[in-house]
Amino acid sequence: MLSDYRFRGISLSDRRPALQGWVSYDHPSGVYAGALVSTISIYGLDPELSAEAYGGYAYALSPRAALDVTASRYFYPKSSVLGSYDFNDFSFGVSLDRVNARVHYSGDYFGRGDQAVYVEVNAALPLSDGLSLVGHLGELARSGGTTAPPPPRFQADAKIGLVWTVAGFALEFSVVGTDVPSNQCPLPNQSCAPGVVLAVSREF
Repeated sequence: MLSDYRFRGISLSDRRPALQGWVSYDHPSGVYAGALVSTISIYGLDPELSAEAYGGYAYALSPRAALDVTASRYFYPKSSVLGSYDFNDFSFGVSLDRVNARVHYSGDYFGRGDQAVYVEVNAALPLSDGLSLVGHLGELARSGGTTAPPPPRFQADAKIGLVWTVAGFALEFSVVGTDVPSNQCPLPNQSCAPGVVLAVSREF
């Protein structure tokens, strides 16, 4: 459960709580696949469901480092006015210990005709037993699509937070933000404004 579902810094739940569930499978060969389902709320409407399905391959360079490639498909509720927001995402990642970097590419970002490249770096620093400091930096660059008015060509997002693992649960407190101006935010109600996110999750 999340107090606010943020995707690349922007709230997809109208700055309200969201429920998420996911399944994943990792084969010893390095092949993996999974799916995520989440409630979202766009333009203040009642919560609806979005989903992500993905698959990929990870190759271990050493016990500390790995490379991987992933193909994902994002599914969103279809707008009767603006049509489909669904899009494909292809990414390449490299990880070393608790730091990973990834480059994403989409040829039709959020179904709006934009080509988009997103670069992200994520890190986790153990502070004590069960407590870690986590951070994220991302930068999105896209071409001009069909959206009017057009969104920013470049946008950055960031997150810093603490994750506490106890009794099988992961509790996260983080601050998330993006540099998208409010007058260019693709969603209303301060969806691009910085915010605090509380998350509770558990793996089975």
